[in-house]
Amino acid sequence: MKGYMESFPMVALDKPTSERVFKKWLSIFCPDRKGWNPTRPNSEYLWGGEAGMRCHYQCDAAIEQYQDVAAPSYYILPNDYKLTYDSLYLAREKPEKGVGISDFFVFPKNYAWCMAFTHEDGWIGPIFTKHKDFIRLNKVNLRAVENMVKHNT
Repeated sequence: MKGYMESFPMVALDKPTSERVFKKWLSIFCPDRKGWNPTRPNSEYLWGGEAGMRCHYQCDAAIEQYQDVAAPSYYILPNDYKLTYDSLYLAREKPEKGVGISDFFVFPKNYAWCMAFTHEDGWIGPIFTKHKDFIRLNKVNLRAVENMVKHNT
């Protein structure tokens, strides 16, 4: 992410991996969306509208949910993927709002949940949603984090 990559440790995924992750993300979190073909920056928000990301929690409730989840690593999806940004990113640290882009999504590699940080944070966002199999997937993530902590000490 431009202007932020230097201060936040993450790596750009290659184009085939980015496309595979993006298509799976769309199928899980935006099942009513038929695809993604932006024509100009911020012309359409993946987190909003009838075909946007499903919303389980908003604003403060979303932040509380986000603080309660963890994973070994996180995908970072810019809303302007394929237009301004040509890849998705992978980070070991869970990013918070203000990563140098106004609209982006954070989710673990097993898609247990997704947090959308938006330019509307404090009014409409942030938005947090859970996979339909969240309980099982989240347990997998928490166990993996516990194992990482055990082996790093």
